[in-house]
Amino acid sequence: MAQKIITTRDGSRSVFSDRFQQHYHNIAGALTESRNVFFDNTGLSRALAAHQEITLVEVGFGTGLHVALLECLRKRTGSRSQVHYYSVEKYPLEGDVIRDMKFGGICPGMDKIVGQIADELHGARDGNSICYTITGDQHPEDEESPAANPPPQGLPYTRIEVCRSDFHDWDLSVLNRKADFILHDAFSPDTNPDLWTVATFRKLMQAAGPNAVLGTYCSATRARAAMLLAGWHVGRVPGPPGKREVTVASPDENMLAAFKRVNEELLMDRFREEL
Repeated sequence: MAQKIITTRDGSRSVFSDRFQQHYHNIAGALTESRNVFFDNTGLSRALAAHQEITLVEVGFGTGLHVALLECLRKRTGSRSQVHYYSVEKYPLEGDVIRDMKFGGICPGMDKIVGQIADELHGARDGNSICYTITGDQHPEDEESPAANPPPQGLPYTRIEVCRSDFHDWDLSVLNRKADFILHDAFSPDTNPDLWTVATFRKLMQAAGPNAVLGTYCSATRARAAMLLAGWHVGRVPGPPGKREVTVASPDENMLAAFKRVNEELLMDRFREEL
């Protein structure tokens, strides 16, 4: 099926989903929003710059933009982090669509690497995962199969594992340890309500470390209430261009000290019976 790719206002690209009748990214700036919401607000950018070991969970692999952006920030900061990147995608895009996103403009070689991941994922059976490891000496011309590329000992790397699955069937026991960061990037609650429920955020809470931070572009009151009822504390953040506000959350309210907070008691009382 042909996919409609557009150039967003910051020059980065997005694609329109016929299934969900939405673009995968903010048309006011795909790259700008992703860096703001998922890297800067959560502290992921700072963790990379500080060379920390990182376990990351992403809900919705989508176009793979966050992989490209992570590698861009790794190169820019000289990060020595070892990153375990776990993602899930029920409806993977074809590799040719991903290559047309031109991620090489974000980080050289990433159009080929993310395109290869997409090829493997698109061909995978439901419930199966594909793995790919990007190392500091990765060359886009490498012809190795993703599955034949294990993490190196003692060197910086990003190990990517993407499961072709419905989120609720995804076995998060595969994580190497509890998650430090969660990128909740599902389509909106209006079109994909199943990924904004108490059950969704409870499952993510079970996968989260005690100081984990979750970031999402969504500021819907109902979605925030679902997070609260699942045990998260919730903060409000001014949004990137095109969005008034976005959301951060953590099991530890001290991790949200720099952010304005929602009225947690009021929201939980309002939605407790409904959700």
